[in-house]
Amino acid sequence: MNDMLSDFLFVSEFGCKESALIDDKNAIKVCADRAYRDFCRTLHFKKTIGDCERKKFKKKLIDMIIIEGCENLYKKNIKEEYDETHQKLCEKLCDIFNEADILDADHKFSYGQAQKWVNMTMKYFVLMKNEGSN
Repeated sequence: MNDMLSDFLFVSEFGCKESALIDDKNAIKVCADRAYRDFCRTLHFKKTIGDCERKKFKKKLIDMIIIEGCENLYKKNIKEEYDETHQKLCEKLCDIFNEADILDADHKFSYGQAQKWVNMTMKYFVLMKNEGSN
């Protein structure tokens, strides 16, 4: 793929050029932010939680949990280890999200939502790594 097309696709999907991705942590952060947009429409925040609070909470989760968790997932070569790490990461996301008490009482953060976020982050990251190696 030529550089102009690659830059266009990266900016369209991730909001930055591929050259801006300094290392894996930065790339996972970008991928996690994009993946969040894939599932966030299923979140039902309390009416009292504003956009600024939502963004801060998302950033906190990405910085504290998603980056390290997805780095660990990427390093797993054995299916059982990957599955166990994936499950722990999803459960941790559920616990933190629900303990934060920012969603409507009728709409707790589900394991499926955590899976979607983690899986899409990993999908984007793997695609990004493969594109970068060409």
